[in-house]
Amino acid sequence: MVAEGLMTESMLPPTASPTEHALSSAGARMLALDVQAIRRNRQPMQCSAAFLPLLCWERSLRRFDPADSYFNRARAQNAFVEHELAGTPAMLETEISFDLGYPVTIRDFFEAGLAWPGFEALVTLDPTRDPPDSGSVLTSVMARKNVRDWPALRYQAPAAGNVFGAACAVGGLIQILPDDPNPRALGGAVFGAALWVHGDVQVEPMQ
Repeated sequence: MVAEGLMTESMLPPTASPTEHALSSAGARMLALDVQAIRRNRQPMQCSAAFLPLLCWERSLRRFDPADSYFNRARAQNAFVEHELAGTPAMLETEISFDLGYPVTIRDFFEAGLAWPGFEALVTLDPTRDPPDSGSVLTSVMARKNVRDWPALRYQAPAAGNVFGAACAVGGLIQILPDDPNPRALGGAVFGAALWVHGDVQVEPMQ
C-alpha cells in the first residue's frame, strides 16, 4: 500500500488508524530480531556483559558483584538450584559465612539444647584476625533465618576446645502504676501506665 507517498510492506487496509500502523511496525521490528541473539543472552555464560545485570535481576539473585563477572555468571547459571536450596541449614551457613568471612554453623533449638524460638549461630574464629562485630553477625543471621527465631551467638577458637557464648534478648515490660495525687478533687482514682524496653545480655561459660 502507499501512505503519504511512501511505499510500505504493511498488510493493513488503507483505513487503518495511525495506532494500528504503529503497532504493526513495532511488531515487525520484534519479529525481525535475531533469535540466536536472544538465546545467547538467555545463557549466563554466553550473554553480553551489558545484559548480565538484567539477567541476574530477572533470576532474583541475592548477590551481584560488579567487579566479578564470572561470579555473577556462575550464580545466574545455578539460580534455580540456589533458590531450591534457599532456607536450608547448609545455604544459611554459606550465606552468613560469606557475609562475615568466618565459618558459621547454625543449630536449631532442639540441636543446641535451647528452647524455641532460640537457635545457635556458632562462629569459628581465626586467631590471626579480629573477631567479627556481634552486630554484623546478628544482622546477617536475622536477615536470613526465620524472623520468629532468635539467635544465641557462640564463638569458638578452632585450635582450642573453649567455646564462649553470648545470648542477646530484648523484652518489653508494661507496668500499671497507681497515680492518685488528689482523688477527692478529681472525683476518683487515677491510674498511669509506663512502658519501657530493656536489653538483657548474658555471657555464659560453656563446659
